[in-house]
Amino acid sequence: MTMISQVFTQKGQTESISVAYGSLIKLNPADKYSKQKAAGSLGGASRWGYIDLLPGGKWMRVR
Repeated sequence: MTMISQVFTQKGQTESISVAYGSLIKLNPADKYSKQKAAGSLGGASRWGYIDLLPGGKWMRVR
C-alpha cells in the first residue's frame, strides 16, 4: 500500500496541506528522510492525478 493511500483512504477525502504532510511524516517517524518522502508522495500523487490541490490549501483525493 502506498503512503498516500494510507492517509487518503477514501475518494473525495480532503485534508489540509499541513495535516496531510504531517500524517505522511508520522508513517515513518524513525526514517531520517521522512520529510522528503512525504513531500515526494504529495508531489507524485498530485502529478499522477491521485490527489488535487484545492483553493484554500486543501488536498482532495480524486481517484
